[in-house]
Amino acid sequence: MCRRELAQRKWTEVGCYTDGAQSGATIHRAGLQALLAAVGTGGVDVVFADAMDRVSRSQADIASLYERLKFRGILLVTRKEGEVGALQIGMMGTINAEQIAATSLKTRDALIKRHAMGKNPGGTAYSYEKRIAYDLNGERTRGLQQIVPAQAAIVVRIFEDYAAGISPRSIVRRPNEEGVPSPRSGRRDRATSSNPPAWTPNTLTGNAERGTGMLNNQLYVGKRAYARQTYRKNPDTGKRHAFLNAEEQQATTVAAPDLRIVSDTLWQSVKDRQQSLRRGPRKARDAVPALPFFAQQRPKYLTSGKMTCGECGSSYAKSGRTRFGCQVASKKGPAFCGNRLTIRQDDLDARILSGLANEMVRNATWSSTCIRTSRRQLQTGRRPRQPRSWIRTSTMRSATSSAAKRTRRRQATQADLAASHRMLRSCGRNHARWGNST
Repeated sequence: MCRRELAQRKWTEVGCYTDGAQSGATIHRAGLQALLAAVGTGGVDVVFADAMDRVSRSQADIASLYERLKFRGILLVTRKEGEVGALQIGMMGTINAEQIAATSLKTRDALIKRHAMGKNPGGTAYSYEKRIAYDLNGERTRGLQQIVPAQAAIVVRIFEDYAAGISPRSIVRRPNEEGVPSPRSGRRDRATSSNPPAWTPNTLTGNAERGTGMLNNQLYVGKRAYARQTYRKNPDTGKRHAFLNAEEQQATTVAAPDLRIVSDTLWQSVKDRQQSLRRGPRKARDAVPALPFFAQQRPKYLTSGKMTCGECGSSYAKSGRTRFGCQVASKKGPAFCGNRLTIRQDDLDARILSGLANEMVRNATWSSTCIRTSRRQLQTGRRPRQPRSWIRTSTMRSATSSAAKRTRRRQATQADLAASHRMLRSCGRNHARWGNST
């Protein structure tokens, strides 16, 4: 439809950008970012879309996009609204934002109703799969689940190992070495990742207060919880962050005895060990308000996000209190990376700062040598002896340099010397003038 409209208007298409199956509530989309990059390079007179809500459903994002296009003299035209102006941006931006908020609320209410009926409101935990069933009218009954026996045995083994006192890091090494697929190995966005999915300690522990992680999933004891968290997108990054709901906002836990995998005794043993390992609140935390979970991250250091493992290419990050190490080798085990080397933070910082200082001193020394050389040559009229490193570099390059290059270099040197001579003469005149005035 858009190309037909372009043909009728006799406009020339210079690029097509799409974001299939992605929400228009955020501007952090690959297609829209590519459009903005093309707009920044020039060669675009009109941005044409099917409708304004296909560009963005956010009031702030659509207004920001309109201002960017207006600054570069580019028109925003849609097949539905025509040429978009400030009035349409204000009115349609508000309507689109309200529409997406209403859709979100209706979807949430429908999922809570399905949960109250004892059905799965969304998502499938490890060791479960969809169960296909039909009602008397031949319609498919949605929200049904059943146990996968092979995966259920792994869940029971994990609970037993943890209750026996084995650390989560040691527990996940066994399924990784056996090649057991991890819970998220079937996700489409992880299938082509350079970092293959694997079992990690966080897969098991998660967050006990929020009910995340295999060891905290109440469905394994036949209880289905829902609406414990609310997800909101950060407008700066476009990433989702989870916020714990108050108890009155959480849905009532529903019994699901046909989905029980772990016994109450084993579940309680795991909870007792988690309680024994739980750290008490610190005095500093009691004195200040609690931060959101996404803000309670480790501070960034000089090398944060700038180191990679030489064996597997993954991130080299904090491994302990004062050391850095390969995260894949630490969390996923030797089946994915065998690099167990670590380095102290103070040693790493000292090496980096020493290297930077040497480079900076070398550049400063070379600049100082050039200034002294220019002054000496102006005073004596002879070319001074060159530094040894400069002679060695010049000798290596002379074998491949042509006469033309040497001529250009000589001319450039003469021009630099003349400029330095003029600068020194000017400094001498100023010095004499200042001396006479005083």
